[in-house]
Amino acid sequence: MWLIILWNAKPDTPLFNFKDEVIKYKTYEPFESSIKRVNTTIKNGSKGKTLTEMINGYRADNDIRDEICNFNILKNKIRDMKDQQGNTMESYF
Repeated sequence: MWLIILWNAKPDTPLFNFKDEVIKYKTYEPFESSIKRVNTTIKNGSKGKTLTEMINGYRADNDIRDEICNFNILKNKIRDMKDQQGNTMESYF
């Protein structure tokens, strides 16, 4: 998971719980609650950058293929979601 790498996350932290959940349900379409949770995590911990922008910062020194960093499906799902007040959510992917 990109956030574990980008933020140098330690085991037994919430990011590893996200990873474990993704692996456990890898044959299912992502749950809306999981997408929202990861999106909020990026928003709160990324210092104003999207996940794509953070990954792009690593491209200069690493061979990262574009198809590995395509978050269009998640961006589209976020666009269709509403927050608790009924407002459209902003994607941080």
